[in-house]
Amino acid sequence: MKILFTGGGTGGHVFPLVAIVREIRRIYPKKNLEFYYLGPKDEFGLILLAQEGLIIKTIISGKVRRYFSWQNFLDIFIKIPLGVLQSFFYLLILNPDLVFSKGGSGSISVTVSARILRIPVFLHESDIVPGLSNQQTSKWAKKVFVSFPKTEYFDPKRTTIVGNPIRKELLQGDAKIAGPYQERIAPRRC
Repeated sequence: MKILFTGGGTGGHVFPLVAIVREIRRIYPKKNLEFYYLGPKDEFGLILLAQEGLIIKTIISGKVRRYFSWQNFLDIFIKIPLGVLQSFFYLLILNPDLVFSKGGSGSISVTVSARILRIPVFLHESDIVPGLSNQQTSKWAKKVFVSFPKTEYFDPKRTTIVGNPIRKELLQGDAKIAGPYQERIAPRRC
């Protein structure tokens, strides 16, 4: 099975993808899974995803600003269409079984192309008020996973509350081990 992940290119989109990949590997340890990432070029995010063994492909992405900006013309008329074309060809070549989107401006080109190619899209939204890309993608997503019961804009029939994906090491900290480090980095209060 091939799973293609996409997200906007910030830590808020990438860290949950890392948590999901790790959890899938934990519950399904067989080696017949292939993980890919298709999204905007973000050095920090790409390093994190590469460390998890994802095969990474980058695309040009643009952002639609909800205020006047000359940058919107470049993004809407050049970058986003180019990103859709790049995504379309990558999806055609990679032929994933599903696309998992974490949202963000870098994901919309991928999810639009997946829709055209009839590849199932699954979406996760961490916030109560979703961003523009997730609002649009939710219209054709097979399933929308949310962190909060009253997340706005989504069809409740296709929504499942799952919480926010968090890497296990963040939840399994040890105060005794952190103590000496905490002393060095946390200022003392008088």
